[in-house]
Amino acid sequence: MRLWAVKISMTKTALSTMKKQTVAPSKALGSQQSAYHADHICSPFLSLNATDADIVYAAKDWDIPTSELSQIIQDAQGISKDINTVPLKATAKPILGILQSPLDRERITPRLDKINKWIEATKEPANFSLIDLLAGSHRSGNKQQVSEEALKGSFATILAAVHSQVLVAVLEGRIAQQYFSDPDTRLVLDHLSAESATQRVRPGIYCNAIGHKTTGSFLTVGETHQVLDAMSLYTRNVNPRHCTQIDSAIRPNTRTPRRYIRSGRAERQIRIFTSATRARVEVMAQSLSLDDTLPSSILEFGYGMDVEHRLVAHQKHESSNYVMNLFHACCQHLFPGKYNLHQFVLFLCHSPDQSSTAEIFFHLLGNGYTGNGAGFSHWPAGLSSSKAYKLDAETWSRFSKWSVINTPLQNNIKAGADTLQRLSAERAAGQGQSIAKVDQQESVGRRLIEEEFQRALADWENDVSELLKYVAELNDSHTGKGKW
Repeated sequence: MRLWAVKISMTKTALSTMKKQTVAPSKALGSQQSAYHADHICSPFLSLNATDADIVYAAKDWDIPTSELSQIIQDAQGISKDINTVPLKATAKPILGILQSPLDRERITPRLDKINKWIEATKEPANFSLIDLLAGSHRSGNKQQVSEEALKGSFATILAAVHSQVLVAVLEGRIAQQYFSDPDTRLVLDHLSAESATQRVRPGIYCNAIGHKTTGSFLTVGETHQVLDAMSLYTRNVNPRHCTQIDSAIRPNTRTPRRYIRSGRAERQIRIFTSATRARVEVMAQSLSLDDTLPSSILEFGYGMDVEHRLVAHQKHESSNYVMNLFHACCQHLFPGKYNLHQFVLFLCHSPDQSSTAEIFFHLLGNGYTGNGAGFSHWPAGLSSSKAYKLDAETWSRFSKWSVINTPLQNNIKAGADTLQRLSAERAAGQGQSIAKVDQQESVGRRLIEEEFQRALADWENDVSELLKYVAELNDSHTGKGKW
């Protein structure tokens, strides 16, 4: 199947299977008899479930002990014993017009640190280049052997379902700032958090962002250098009193000195982070003074079967990210009470493949790795999906129904179809019937052969028509009008 038709057929397949399932709430992992099997709903995604061999391969490729990576994966799949019910805030009253608003590409602004490849790809009128870039970056990153067609289809479905406000804020590195300054972003993030927190099992993606306690803004140029200096001093261990103060900045330290460094790899990763972050700050500092706030934050993304459970652990610096924890502790030591660890639910999975691909998606688009100085992560994303594949079909059906109603999924699909029609018309008008065949890796405006493009457009329109029928039936079911 052609890529641009694959992009929504995955969702259509999942929804069509949902019609055959009895939709009922389920808060526990499925039993052996009712366990979710990926091939029942999205067979192309079966290969996205990381195996032990994938984990061993990734650990070697990323120079991380297998035991450490396995513990990270185990933490991501942890589930709290109780449901932490969080009342829906008055400011987060659901407004479907905001929750379902399609992506506004014109709203995205370039980053001052010049890390703009994801923004440039997202701003293109169609999603081909962005999806190709995501798939290529993933495969060259942690090198899991997965179906490229399934990978691109999963990325495309996530792109259609992620809220516009969230995607823009992640691309710009301004999730905490936007939460405090933009009412629509706050409403969406509060709504996602409330949905996540009221269920014990709700696979999703979260973000940690260190920022000012009342505005979410990041540190100034000068403050960032102070924190990086403190991290470097801590790493070198030349001042025991300095290390002790940082170890106890968040909570009393009952463990060995230098609680945030347990291995030689940890020291190396912190040095990589501080070096890359200094270089990134220097790029932005060309347009800023020492007292100016850096416009883009340093973000940490993660996946959790129980997202709220993971966020609580990160706040306590338990089963967390030692690079982020050390940065946070240095902030608290140097500027007591000024900066907090702000936490957000960014995306709630509606199919099991997304427990892998959504974590990769946000790490890439949000520049979440230490190597470019814009992120805290230092291990491969997308390996913690095994328990998601054990959730029963009823649970995934319920998650899918929620996403259809509470995300821009259907509006983004419609917008994508409209864009393809417009591009086709523009090409036909500008070039007539003679269109040269070009390499598929070039931009969409040059690479599509007219005859093939028209066939793909027909496939897309058929898939859109069928998907919207399923959407209508889902909505009818949700309101009690349907036959499900």
